[in-house]
Formats: sequence, C-alpha cells, structure tokens
Amino acid sequence: MVRDFMKRFLIDTDTATDDALALLMALKSKEVKVEAVTIVAGNVKFEQEVENALYTIELANADYYVPVYEGCKKPILRDLVTAEEVHGKDGMGESYLPKAKQRPEKMHAVNAIIRYAREFQRELTIVALGPLTNLALAITIERELPKLVKELYVMGGSVGKGNITPVAEYNFYVDPEAAKIVLGSKFNLTLIDWELCINYGVIKDKEYEEIKSLKTKGSEFYCKITRVLREHDRKKGLEGMVHADALAMSIAINPGIAERKELRYVDIETQGELTRGMSVVAHISNREANALICYEANHDKFKDILIDALRKTI
Repeated sequence: MVRDFMKRFLIDTDTATDDALALLMALKSKEVKVEAVTIVAGNVKFEQEVENALYTIELANADYYVPVYEGCKKPILRDLVTAEEVHGKDGMGESYLPKAKQRPEKMHAVNAIIRYAREFQRELTIVALGPLTNLALAITIERELPKLVKELYVMGGSVGKGNITPVAEYNFYVDPEAAKIVLGSKFNLTLIDWELCINYGVIKDKEYEEIKSLKTKGSEFYCKITRVLREHDRKKGLEGMVHADALAMSIAINPGIAERKELRYVDIETQGELTRGMSVVAHISNREANALICYEANHDKFKDILIDALRKTI
C-alpha cells in the first residue's frame, strides 16, 4: 500500500523505554514516514539499544521498511554514563524481549544522517531523543547539514532543574560537547527540555490504567517496558511516569501541542565541575537566538497521540 505522508522523519535514539514509545508513535502516525532510525550511545548497553529499536519497529508492523543504522558507541570526549536504574538493564523494563528478524544496516549512522539530509533536502525532520553525538559528528563532516535539514527537534537540556544533576538533563550531561556543537550550528531547532517534560509529559496512574485497559499488543508492550520506570519515578516522588521522548515526538508530529514557544539563545556548559551539561539560557541577550524553546504544552493532546499509537498496535 502506498501512502502520502506530510513529514519525513529521521529518528536518532538511545532506545529505551520512552524512546521506544516515541518510535512507536511515529511509526503509527498517518502524517509521518520514518525514513530511518539511527542509534547513539546513551541509556543502556549500545547493542541492546539497537535490538530495542528493531523490536519496536517489528511490533509496529509499518507498511514500509524502516532501516536502522548503528552510530557512535561513546560520547565525543567522555566515558559513557548509562541509565539502567531508570529503564532496567535491557532498557525495556527488564522484559528481555525476543530478537527481531530485521538486522541493522552496514552504513554508519553518521554517514546515514548526511545521506538522508542530502537526499531529502529541506524535507527531512530529525528528531533527536538521546545524546547528540551522532548529529555533532555529522556536522563536522557536512558543514551544510543545518541548511539541508528542514527542522530539528531535540529532547534535551533543561531551563529549570535537571534530572541527573541539580542543573543538567541526562542527554546533554552525557555528551555536553556534542550538545554545544549542535546548539551552535544554526539548525531550525525546537528544544523540548526536561522542565517541560515533568510539567506536561507525565502519565499518571489513572491514565496508566486507561492504557492498560486497551488490551492491545501496544498496551501490553507499554505495561511491560515501563515497569522499572514506573517504580523509579514513584521513588522520586512523582505522581506518574515522565515520558520525555514521547512528549518530544508528539510535538514533532503536531507542533501545535507546544502552546507557548519562545526563541532564545542557548549554550551548553562543558567545563564546570558542578555544571557539566547545564543549559545556559539567555532570556535577554545581544546574541542571535538558536533555539525555539517550548515552555507550555497540551498534555491531553500528547496523551491522545500516545494512546492512539498503542491502540493501533494490535
């Protein structure tokens, strides 16, 4: 079956719980064609991230082929910091899902990003859900990359409190040098930060029960892969589970979900002993704005896209 799509996505991900949900949302959207998925070092063991992406693609059963490309297995300058305590050792709630039949492509993810950007000039949207290592290295090879890409959505940073340190969000903390390169490269960039996610991207217990009651393969998948995350966030005192990457994906699919956005100049701290990965936002500055920061979002519309994807996965 041939479909007409409104958007072409390349999704760069360190596939664990909420990355998988975000990927599923894009794959089940009528408005999006996922041209490729690229994997970056982040949440869990790299090889497991690859398997998680392949399994999610197989579960989605899209009516087109979605290639998966292996990317950078460590940050540019740093040792990798993973997040098994948030997602489980397998990144999927200790579900240890079966291996998918599809295997990753031979091309490196950095080269794949450049290839797709050149092929779909000014048509490709990149949705970056993990550390920005792959994207930063692609920029060092293809300096025109920001001009070739239509838009870039980044889940990362925080204009308020962090989630791995008091001031830093995980993705930017893991590879702050990469984040600095990307933020300084003049993409048409929309930033979905951690502050937005904890305010608008939390699935509460009542909503969890609504998802559970769907009784589809998608809802069963959701309940399995969120088990460790649910307990982790409960111990943190949250009233539900934060789905940061899923919220970011919903905004990439439907930008109107972000109800208040402001252009700001953002830089990333790479040197500070206590501030590694901190997003430094200049609310008043003579420097040109480099990011459209989302400050408010519509939670119900985000939830509807998530639930719709889980309902369609049968």
